Amino acid sequence: MNLRKKIFLFTTALVAVVFLTALVLVQRQVQSATLADNRQHLQSTAFAIEEHTREVVRTWQDRVRLLAGMPQLAAALEHPEAAGVQELLRDLRRWLPGTQLFAVTTPDGRVLAADGFNDGLDAPGLAAAEPLRSALGMGGGNGTGHGLWIVGGQLCDLVAAPVRSPIDGRRLGAALFGVRVEDSMIRHLRNLVETDLVIVTADGRVLASSLPATLAHEVARQQPLFDGPTPRTVEARGSSYLATARVSSLDYGGSRIARIYLRRLDGADQLAYRIGRDLLAIGLVAGVLAFVFAWLGARRITLPLRQLSATMSEMARTGEPASDFPSAGGDREVRLIENTFRQLVISLEESQRARERSYVEAVGAVVTAADARDHETTGHSFRVAHYAVALARATGLRGDSLQAIEWGALLHDVGKMVVPDDILRKVGPLTEDEWHIMRQHPTWGFDMLAEVGFLQQPALEIVYSHHERWDGRGYPRGLSGEAIPLAARIFAVVDTYDAITSDRPYRRAHSHHAALAEVQRVAGQQLDPRVVEAFGTIPEVELRRLRELCRRSHPGLALPALPSDFRVVQENRGKRTAEDRVS
Repeated sequence: MNLRKKIFLFTTALVAVVFLTALVLVQRQVQSATLADNRQHLQSTAFAIEEHTREVVRTWQDRVRLLAGMPQLAAALEHPEAAGVQELLRDLRRWLPGTQLFAVTTPDGRVLAADGFNDGLDAPGLAAAEPLRSALGMGGGNGTGHGLWIVGGQLCDLVAAPVRSPIDGRRLGAALFGVRVEDSMIRHLRNLVETDLVIVTADGRVLASSLPATLAHEVARQQPLFDGPTPRTVEARGSSYLATARVSSLDYGGSRIARIYLRRLDGADQLAYRIGRDLLAIGLVAGVLAFVFAWLGARRITLPLRQLSATMSEMARTGEPASDFPSAGGDREVRLIENTFRQLVISLEESQRARERSYVEAVGAVVTAADARDHETTGHSFRVAHYAVALARATGLRGDSLQAIEWGALLHDVGKMVVPDDILRKVGPLTEDEWHIMRQHPTWGFDMLAEVGFLQQPALEIVYSHHERWDGRGYPRGLSGEAIPLAARIFAVVDTYDAITSDRPYRRAHSHHAALAEVQRVAGQQLDPRVVEAFGTIPEVELRRLRELCRRSHPGLALPALPSDFRVVQENRGKRTAEDRVS
């Protein structure tokens, strides 16, 4: 063998050894980087799901507080007949189709009526378990609670709130509702985030899972491996998974449960094999280029993942999901991870929009109930909400203030739900004592809504101050001039206008021009002159459009037939100018 061949063979062997070593190192680097990014993705996904769950619970708590404040529920618990309460629960199911479980208890925790549970709720100890413990004020609890129960072998996620007497604030019982955590719900979540979830008890019993039953039970048997939130690699049915667990205490039906999040790792091995094959083809051309392309290939994989990881970490830090984040680029697998995360963010944004829709639905139910109790003002709340937003724009308000004014206008008369029917629907003039009770409804409405977290300050100002007058002769606080909040001054103008342009049992509606003249007449006495001036700039055709839009969207209830002598009695009660409106 000549020297040239020896040099060639030595050089070839050296290049081959160097290349194979580099190939192994690159494959390990890719596997390590992919595993690290999978760990971070899994932890970020678990964090996002837990945060979303807490946000959903806060939404439920707002809803149950609103429902617990319904006079119908308080009235049912004042006279607790099981049939009547059961009928009310069926009504609640129709009003809130997304909620599966309902129950109402007495102050001592005895379940009066329930709907949707797989098993009875007559077992002892319910009152001492969250969320009833907080709702019933036992053991220092006082307010809305949240808890996890196992009832009839089913995991139930529940919230509860106290039901109090609207007259004296006495605790009458508690309202309890929630959902069952089932396989279908977990599988839907898995389709959104590309992460499997298995929920197991402390003794290894599977409560819900996105995996097939046999695979879920094998994962459940390895539950002791999941100590702490650090992701671990587990083997199940020949597949490798990266898993992490979140442990929660059970409030009833057991000691604790573990939520095990799993992400399959087979895709990472395939990715490393494909990169190694490409590097081998390049290495056959030149060993030097193999090193260059290996470095570039590793960088091409890890840099987009790091950019995507940084985006996920920033969203986790700020708590503000944004599905329009810039693409990190990279290969198909990296884009798949990016698209999975984008779908997760989109689902979180949709859940926020769904929460806002639930707020609107709940507010609409309360407003409809409030308007339906006072036949003189049927549909009034929806009309003045449209008018108030238009006038707020005319005065220069923008942004979130418009939403707050709209909700405040919708809920301005919610306090009338506490006013007894014999006063609210009285035929004839009210006595001084009855007027005293009627004038309390702004304060009652404010107290009912003060703890509702999603209502902004201008909305509460309308509820509390919509009967204040510019000259200080209003109620409940006797404010005057600019001491009255601007939102309440805006609402007072449209409230007066709607009262004049709407039919009443004792008179027909007046024209737009007559109503505008009356509003301008009381400017500086009852109403803010500058707000009245801004109202005058709104075209009549726009006000007619809003009224027609309200009529189509919220047709309301028809006025009942009246006795022949009612119109005469109401003529005296109904000869009101804008100064003494009681809308």
